[in-house]
Amino acid sequence: MGVSPQLRRVPAHLIVLGVVWLALIGARRLRMPRWSLPVVAAILVLCFFAVYWVTGIFFIGLLMAILAISTLLLLPAVAVGRIATRGGSRRDGDIAMAIFARYVIGQFMPLFY
Repeated sequence: MGVSPQLRRVPAHLIVLGVVWLALIGARRLRMPRWSLPVVAAILVLCFFAVYWVTGIFFIGLLMAILAISTLLLLPAVAVGRIATRGGSRRDGDIAMAIFARYVIGQFMPLFY
């Protein structure tokens, strides 16, 4: 096991970058703080857990696990975004958070091919 970037994970990195960046743009337009993104992800984890508990569908459980790990990995990304905002604008912090979250979540996301 290593932590060097894997080229086969580049598509996952780009998808996560786009999703996180669009979520941060939406949060900025709604005047929500940056830390609301992990909070929303945690609420989604609880909702998926409730659905998985009732139905037992494997795919729902897999989505719950991926979101749970992503929620934990978004917390240091919020810290990186806050550090970048202190020296620049909110947009700089959003970009820094999206890039950091892209790498961290993209590295730990399971691949199915």
